[in-house]
Amino acid sequence: MERKNKNTEKGESSLTIRTFVVYLCIVLASAGIIYRIVDLQFFRDDLKRQPTKMEKILVERGIIFSCDGHVLVQRVPKYIIAMDTYAQEPPKKEGEVAQVLVPDTTFNRHVGALADSLAALFGKTSAEWEKKLRNARAEKRRYLVLCKDADISDYSRVRTFPILNKKEYNSLSVQKADANGPKYPYGELACRLLGKVPPDAIKDTLTTILDSVRSGFIGLEGHFDKELSGTPGLILKKYVSKVPIEMKSEENVEPCDGYNIKTTLDMTIQDVADKALRKTLQHYEAEEGCVIVMETATGNILAMANLKKTDGKYADIADIALAKYEPGSTFKTASMLVALNDEKVTTTTRIPLDYVGGGKSAKVGHRQVTDDHRLRDINPELWYILAQSSNIGTARMIYNNYASDPQQYIDGLYRLGFGNTLCFPIVNGNRTPFVKSTTDKTWSKMTLSTMPWGYELHVTPLHLLTFYNAIANNGCMVKPRLVTEIFSNDNTIIKKYEVDTLIAQIASEQALMDIRSMLDSVVTCGTARNGFRGVPYTVAGKTGTAVDYSSKGKRCYNLSFCGYFPADEPKYSCIVLVKRPTINETVSGGKVAIPVFREIATILYAKDYDLMQEATGMSPDADLTAIPLSAKVRSTALETIFNGINFNAAVPKTSEWVNFQNGLCMENEGFFEKNIVPDVRNMSLTDAVYILEKVGIAAEIQGFGRVKKQTPEANAPLPKNKKVILELDIKG
Repeated sequence: MERKNKNTEKGESSLTIRTFVVYLCIVLASAGIIYRIVDLQFFRDDLKRQPTKMEKILVERGIIFSCDGHVLVQRVPKYIIAMDTYAQEPPKKEGEVAQVLVPDTTFNRHVGALADSLAALFGKTSAEWEKKLRNARAEKRRYLVLCKDADISDYSRVRTFPILNKKEYNSLSVQKADANGPKYPYGELACRLLGKVPPDAIKDTLTTILDSVRSGFIGLEGHFDKELSGTPGLILKKYVSKVPIEMKSEENVEPCDGYNIKTTLDMTIQDVADKALRKTLQHYEAEEGCVIVMETATGNILAMANLKKTDGKYADIADIALAKYEPGSTFKTASMLVALNDEKVTTTTRIPLDYVGGGKSAKVGHRQVTDDHRLRDINPELWYILAQSSNIGTARMIYNNYASDPQQYIDGLYRLGFGNTLCFPIVNGNRTPFVKSTTDKTWSKMTLSTMPWGYELHVTPLHLLTFYNAIANNGCMVKPRLVTEIFSNDNTIIKKYEVDTLIAQIASEQALMDIRSMLDSVVTCGTARNGFRGVPYTVAGKTGTAVDYSSKGKRCYNLSFCGYFPADEPKYSCIVLVKRPTINETVSGGKVAIPVFREIATILYAKDYDLMQEATGMSPDADLTAIPLSAKVRSTALETIFNGINFNAAVPKTSEWVNFQNGLCMENEGFFEKNIVPDVRNMSLTDAVYILEKVGIAAEIQGFGRVKKQTPEANAPLPKNKKVILELDIKG
């Protein structure tokens, strides 16, 4: 029994030892597995793997152009371009395979060509680039920065360079740098209309402006953000040892650059409008103002200037052209046209003013109405009432004919387009006038005696101009047009915006003929008679001097003039509005707004060859030195000018460029000297940029017009940054 127990104990002891050995083996194996996992996960770069992911392919945002092709807004994103110069990682253990990215033979064969390409694009010499590349190769650099501020065109070119154009090597790395703001070659001109958020915009109390700022884009850029942004591409990438490898996938998306936008804006007219308005606002110390210039037949907006006083300066921080206000006397034209169209009156219908005593007031319906000045004729004809801007005469004409059915008058205003929403293509551009109907809660017994001369209603300057433009356009009301087309970088038209007719005929031909003759009389013998003396063109329109009842305390006015020219065959229409001048002197629409209108009209007249009287031509023996012209131009362009003025002068044709100064034509081929800054003074911006790009120089633009100054100066050594600052002047 004792012996049996001893055998049992020996068996159990042996089993325990075997169990321990097995357990120890399992522990060691587990430890080996864990070690291997840790080694692969954290210490073996050659075998580490990251998950695949979809990455965006960079695209270029579209450009906004003026009507004549000048860049107005261009957002130029910057990118960091780098190269993986790593060749191969030698095996750490016997039997392992080296990871090859760019073979030595390939690198040595193409490094010289790559250095040449980088030198041509980013500067420095080919020898410097080759040395830099070889050193990085020797150091096994995984991330050699080639450029920190490349644009999309640089990136596109780099992708074609030797070595970097081979996808199997995965040598090219690109990532977006800090986002650059947009470039505005014309500075603050129409900046808010185009989409620039001024720093002072946050101080404005208008809710619409604050909402626009929060959204990130305003103006045209905000409205057409989708078209301008384009479609970023998507590519599936798998990372092996930190190296991205492009993979084929059904989810891959080809990139599409943003589309470009061509506007109707003429920046020469925009500049004239901005300066004329700014000068007037400053002189009269007004709070704000706007100018809109429109082409009659098409509705094209040639200029839209908005200026508001902030911190003692005037800046484009509010859409004043789309802000509702009580227009005052400029609305009398609409009231007159309604009555003429309904055949309630004619231009010779007499309207008794019935002044009380020797004053200039009278009761019309249920309210007292006062004229700005007492008319000499107290029983004037209708045309004279508009010419002299009589509040009493206008109110009495409407009240006497529509008191029994006021809604007929309101419906007549709606037929003139004052109930329409103008979907102007900017952020918050959908505005509808407020013209109350007889069912409105605010309608009162006095409304019919007040609305005819521009109160108890709210319109925008753009609506009012659209109405006057329809009168000038033989009754056809066209929609204000700011964009003519959207097109791709290869000039394929994506969308074309044709002339859009809102109302084919706002009134009868007779009524339109009558109202146009009445608007002529405003300028020839009415409140605007002193505004256009001596100008070589005819104008028709209406002045407005409206009390601003929204202002508190001191009595303020909104001063305006809305009209068109030439009066007999209208081609352009324009509205000028100056709001709340504070200078202590007598003001009126004729005194304040007309000078701005006249300055713009004079420039338009000078620019438009069709409006000028037929030229008699220049005598072949005329003194060319008397011509005030000093410029560098293409020989073909100068030849066209000479042909246009019938001047038979020889233009050198052996050179593309010509210096024209003091009546002499001299060839100029000195633009393209290597490593020398060319002389581009007195050139147009287009020609100047063309010349600079020919020699690989970037241009930084300040102002607009012709080039008046350049830094560095002409014939100086080429700067290291390959950049020239061009200062432009429109008077050039």
